[in-house]
Amino acid sequence: MALRAGRDHKSARLDLNEVPYRGAGPAIQGLLGGEVPIMFVDYATARSHIASGALKALGGAALAPRPELPGVPPVADAPGLAGFEAWPWQGFVVPARTPDAVIGKLHDTYVGAAADPIVRQKLVDAGTEVLQSSPQEMVDYMQKERAKWAQVIRTANIQLD
Repeated sequence: MALRAGRDHKSARLDLNEVPYRGAGPAIQGLLGGEVPIMFVDYATARSHIASGALKALGGAALAPRPELPGVPPVADAPGLAGFEAWPWQGFVVPARTPDAVIGKLHDTYVGAAADPIVRQKLVDAGTEVLQSSPQEMVDYMQKERAKWAQVIRTANIQLD
């Protein structure tokens, strides 16, 4: 999502409008080309542009500073934004009726792959923070995220066009 001045975002006291693009690539091009002055983007998408100096990271959406962005403070450090966290997470999902034994095997396979130094480094090089959780911890996290963003949607009165 790229942003333009216009709509008040209550907790941050920002005046922004969403500018819809067909993906992060075109949005980055819009930012680089001056169509928009600021955007929220995941690190994996922006990192090469940050590394080249074409883009400057202003704040991270994790609660703590990130080692890949030295000197870039968390957005949560800004006045009035304590607890702000909005980072793109990924997880494995399967159809609801998948047997527990299959879920366990898939989880064990992922844990083994993520422990492999070569695989882990490729994920890190791609801008991914490699985390591991149990299947139940992932379910719990997804429910927590759903509740958090539902509250944001209600508070901001976000409507589908």
